Amino acid sequence: MDLSETIVCICIATTCAGFFINLAFAYKLCTSRVPRNPLLVGLMVSDLSVCIISCPVKTYRRIYRPIFSSLSTFVLLDFIEELPASCATLSMMCVAIDRYCVVKKFQPFNRKITREKTLPYIVGLIWIIASLIVLTEAITYHKDFSWISVAVSLRVILVNVLPIFTVLVSHIFLHSNLTAVSLTARARHGELPLPMPILQRKKPQEIKTHVIIVAGMSKHEELEESDSTTATENTVPSNLKNRKRLGCFMLLIAVCFFLLWAPFTACQLFSIIFEGGMDDEVLELMKSIAFLHSGLSPLLSIASMDRDWSKSTFAACRGLEVLNEHKSPSSTNEDALGPFNPRFVRPNKKANYNRRSSSVIIY
Repeated sequence: MDLSETIVCICIATTCAGFFINLAFAYKLCTSRVPRNPLLVGLMVSDLSVCIISCPVKTYRRIYRPIFSSLSTFVLLDFIEELPASCATLSMMCVAIDRYCVVKKFQPFNRKITREKTLPYIVGLIWIIASLIVLTEAITYHKDFSWISVAVSLRVILVNVLPIFTVLVSHIFLHSNLTAVSLTARARHGELPLPMPILQRKKPQEIKTHVIIVAGMSKHEELEESDSTTATENTVPSNLKNRKRLGCFMLLIAVCFFLLWAPFTACQLFSIIFEGGMDDEVLELMKSIAFLHSGLSPLLSIASMDRDWSKSTFAACRGLEVLNEHKSPSSTNEDALGPFNPRFVRPNKKANYNRRSSSVIIY
């Protein structure tokens, strides 16, 4: 099998697998309890565009390469192929920066301009910037061929080198922050009670104290409050094990992005520096491997979002096994008891006297 057939096979595999994996990622984003991040939606759309647009176009160009005699057809197909890939790398960079800002609690905007309002505009800005970068290279191909090396260098730096460096540095910081085992870091996550709370550095006039004196509380409200606190503790666990797991997934996503896009970027830089010293077949092979990231990256994102992803993956199979199981009745013939079975008898609810709670004084 020569390089051309290998490129076609990789593109077909990326199209088939990436289409279904991105659809599964879209379903996960729609059904998750966490509010949807527009940057993740934009990343999913970009990866899906790479799988259903860039890879088929590359396959078509490899199979029907002798037909392309005009330069305009070549430039048009190159623009259609490069635009989704550029959007995918820029979207990955913006997602990494957003994660870094969330963990670092950095607010680059004013209080009036919230993060939720700006993220949809950033998604649109990513597509505009990617279109301008790829369009500049296409115009240079068609109009002035002497500036083609400058246009290609600009695209490689902005679309490949900068996203790879940003994603790697941001996710390494996330991994080190989420897997920190110091007492201060664990206390910030609510795992260890410290003798004094961790206070932010503020001026003396900005510190405000509120004293709440509670004279008493009814027994019914105490039970409700204890039930609510136990429910929140059970639903939102933030222990070291979960944070280490999430940090390892962040590092794995960055390593996957680096391993798949770094060879193609290195080949492009080598071709620019040595003026065509790299073989075109090898360059196209590295590019098809880079496109493979759009088919594999959503799988890692699904696994990082779901805490019990291995259980949820095989939940349907286990459910069918449970349905097929049939427990034989016991010696007391529980099936004949019907509604009088002790398992179906509910205890009576306790009487609610609706006691009035005492006053709460706030100073």
